[in-house]
Amino acid sequence: MERIIWYLDIACLVVVVTKLVTLGLNKVYPWLFLYIAVDAFESLLGVTLSTKSNLYFDVYFVGQTSKLVIGVGLVLELFRQALTDHPALARFGRRAAGYLLLAAASAATAALALNSHIPHGRSPLLYRYILFERTMAGTLAVFLVLITAFASWFPVRMRRNVVLYIYGFLGYFVARFLGLLALAVLPLRWKNAEDSTLLLLQVACLVVWIIGLNREGEQKTTVIGQRWNPAESERLALQLNAINANLVRFVK
Repeated sequence: MERIIWYLDIACLVVVVTKLVTLGLNKVYPWLFLYIAVDAFESLLGVTLSTKSNLYFDVYFVGQTSKLVIGVGLVLELFRQALTDHPALARFGRRAAGYLLLAAASAATAALALNSHIPHGRSPLLYRYILFERTMAGTLAVFLVLITAFASWFPVRMRRNVVLYIYGFLGYFVARFLGLLALAVLPLRWKNAEDSTLLLLQVACLVVWIIGLNREGEQKTTVIGQRWNPAESERLALQLNAINANLVRFVK
């Protein structure tokens, strides 16, 4: 069953990559395209290897590290895409996110150096890397939660494709973080079930993009926050414009 889900995940990844190129969205969202392309390439290599081989670990290590680096660029890209109408606020958000992500990576590296406890039966190198990956995936998920919360409170007008982009990766990184957390705390006999659940959640996010991303989504815009309260929406829109105007003098 896990192998079937793995094949389904690869098929969805290939479909998303193909769709992005066909629609020309790979040029609009380069970090999204790069992340999915690397994920597809890693999965295609991994499915041909034994999960107990050193080469499989090498592919996993290089692939996951690449995706974490790309994930940073992805979050920064989302700040720009979500706040197109408020460029000063977008620049401030990207700058703050960049510093905080660097701090999180430094803290995670330092914690690994100080942590000498390795559970019995676990590979020391793999266990330490999963701890690092979990910290970074959790940090990226927090930023996506903050972007979503901000857009849900303020009447930020975004392209429909950007909304799907945000929600898709919110699910993507939250699922990844929870999966890595479960892997660290649950017995090894649950590993196959954890991997299958994580892959199914990833497939669900990919299906959302397969169905939802299209050319019309670049033309149609929507507002998530305060749609039910026009008066409050107008007040918050003015407040958001004021924040952006004040940041212009500080962010260049």
